[in-house]
Amino acid sequence: MTYELDFSTQYGQFYLVDKGSKNHTEVKDFWSDQAFSDRLGETGSMLGILIENDLTTVKGRLEILDGPPSELEPEAEHIVETSLVLDSGILELQDCPSSRILVEIPLEKGTYRIRISSYHISEPYATKSDEVNDRYLLQVWKEHQASEKRVLRQFDRF
Repeated sequence: MTYELDFSTQYGQFYLVDKGSKNHTEVKDFWSDQAFSDRLGETGSMLGILIENDLTTVKGRLEILDGPPSELEPEAEHIVETSLVLDSGILELQDCPSSRILVEIPLEKGTYRIRISSYHISEPYATKSDEVNDRYLLQVWKEHQASEKRVLRQFDRF
């Protein structure tokens, strides 16, 4: 399954959430210096994903896969992955700060691996237009047990 992403959000972030979870971004260290560097804040049932443009626009796609991708996206400037537990069996895509539900995806209850590949974050605006250029690919697949967050390709702004 593939879902196209084209929505507005604020504060340079959006969320993937286990439906009905009570996690909030105010928890200690959700947006720590390390989380900002990794471009991913997390709790057990909520992920906060950073976007680069400040026009509040998210573009890209979300893919539900049968297993892990065979290789890293060659054009992505930053790639990070982590686990997310879905006790409800429903993955929600939410905006920030209102947590408006943009997409609900029914999945089997359990633990999932989420890989976020970020494109064009070094140049988040299209030249000669007001359109955003940064794009995001979210890939989701079931895993047997949760594993640690891993940065597979680091974007270094400085």
